[in-house]
Parts: sequence; structure tokens; C-alpha cells
Amino acid sequence: IALRRIALLRRHVAAAVSLLFSVKANPNPSLLGHLAAALDGFECASVGELRALWESGLSQEYFCILTHPGKTVDLISEALRLGADAINIESEEELDYADYVGRQRGLPVPAYLRINCAQRGESEYGEIMAALPSQFGIDEERIALIDTSSRQGVDVCGLHFYFGSEVASGTAVCANIRIAFEVARMASLRSQARSMRVDIGLGLPVPYTLDDVFPDLAVVGSELASQMSRF
Repeated sequence: IALRRIALLRRHVAAAVSLLFSVKANPNPSLLGHLAAALDGFECASVGELRALWESGLSQEYFCILTHPGKTVDLISEALRLGADAINIESEEELDYADYVGRQRGLPVPAYLRINCAQRGESEYGEIMAALPSQFGIDEERIALIDTSSRQGVDVCGLHFYFGSEVASGTAVCANIRIAFEVARMASLRSQARSMRVDIGLGLPVPYTLDDVFPDLAVVGSELASQMSRF
């Protein structure tokens, strides 16, 4: 079933789109090994999840990003040792920790900034609403105030967006894609970055019955392609 869902997504998104599996959704080692070849990588919410991937050899072979909140210097160092290819940064304090780790090891830490967008798509009618406050991530309006040039131990190579779970409305999903790419375009221009990855947690639902609503993936894929062509 999981492989069929991945194949369905693949049919509707551009080849340039990477699909990552959130290990917290199901950390069963046998399942992860079974799905790995159909994926581009894994998202780990804890060092324990990353360690499981390391022990199975998956973190050495596939892209892995750590999203664990409340990171410390020791946690970032351990994640890199276990094969993490990038670290999600949720605050300026975590950015400083990553900078320290990068300077100590003499190699910049690849980092994605988790952004709290000021807006998000909310309904089946595509309405744009104010986002709820969150203790996770960096508020959108602070992006321009963050000085990454002086933090030589960090390579900010991407932005991470999370818009919630079980988003069944296709118009809301597409609105969130547009919001994420608009914020990413502005951040890329301000930083004059040569390239920047955009990691979007769309919160697509899991349909358990025939009556469950699920976004039209053809429409979602078209919106992704449109936004990527302008990025």
C-alpha cells in the first residue's frame, strides 16, 4: 500500500521533486528498508530515529535531515556523526550552535531554516488566513534580520515549511505551496544565495475509507511545477 502511494505521488510531481519519508510516521526498520528504494531520503524527528537508520545502513546511502526540536551542540554533532546530511534550524540560538559545531570540525554544517509563515491556506475555497503562533521555527518577518554571513560554520542551503497535518483541501495545499515559494524567493534574493532547496511538509492526509477526501495530486503537482519554474 505504501509503495502504491509513493508511486502515485511520483506520477504527479516533477522529477526534480525529492520525496522524503517522515520516520516518525512508522519507524519499523523492515518497512523503512522496503520503502527506501522508492524514496529520495528520510526526515528524522529524533536522534534515535537517525540512529536506527544508521544501524540499518540507510543514513549512509540516502539523504537524511534531522528536524529534532531543542537542538544542542552535542545533539547536532551526534546527528552529523550518524549520517545526517542537513540539520533543521528552529531558532537563532540553534543557528549559533550549528555554527560552533561547523567551526570546530572545520566544515560548515548544512542547514535548513524552519520558517513560520505569516499566512497559510485554510479552506477548500483557497482562503488565505493568518497562521497560528508557534514555538517552533523562525518567524517569517525575522528572516531578513538573520546574519548568516558572519556564521562561517553554517551553510544555509534550504528552507523548511510545515503547514500542519491532514490537509484534505487541494486548494489549501496549493495555496500553501505558493506561500512557501514566495517566502523562499524573497529569502533567496535577500541572501543572494546561488541555490536554495525548499522543503515543504504539505500535511497530505491518509485516506482510510473510500469516502475520505484527498487532494487532487494532478493539481498539486501542477502547482509545484509552476512554482519551481519561477524559483
